[in-house]
Amino acid sequence: MKKKNEQNKGRRAFIRNSSLAAAGFFIVPRHVLGGKGFIAPSDKLNLAGIGVGGKGASDIGNAWNNGSENVVALCDIDWNYAKGPAAKFPDAKKYNDYRKMFDEMKDSIDAVTISTPDHMHAPIAMAAIQLGKHVYVQKPLTHDIYEARKL
Repeated sequence: MKKKNEQNKGRRAFIRNSSLAAAGFFIVPRHVLGGKGFIAPSDKLNLAGIGVGGKGASDIGNAWNNGSENVVALCDIDWNYAKGPAAKFPDAKKYNDYRKMFDEMKDSIDAVTISTPDHMHAPIAMAAIQLGKHVYVQKPLTHDIYEARKL
């Protein structure tokens, strides 16, 4: 007959080995599921570009980083001037007003690029920050110290 201490070691070893086997079944390296270089959709940022004509086109393009992030929304008041990004990101929702975009997509956007005329940088950045979004803003960030302190 085994001593009580020996029985406990056997039980502990059984539980430990069972736990490791179960963990091995559920914890699978990413490359096994998606192949080498695979990025899970949950590991991508959902980006929105505000003011995507001109300099804004390169800002959202650089943030997109050749597909390593998702562009889900674009906002501009002149779509003739912003036709390049509109064609480059055909699946992104298009908006003329950033407020409407934030109202409709606030849960779908992680970060925004802001490349509007200077006088709109601070108000749009403030609206995005209040929604908990990360922002990239062209310079100048603000027109005066008051706006800077508010941000």
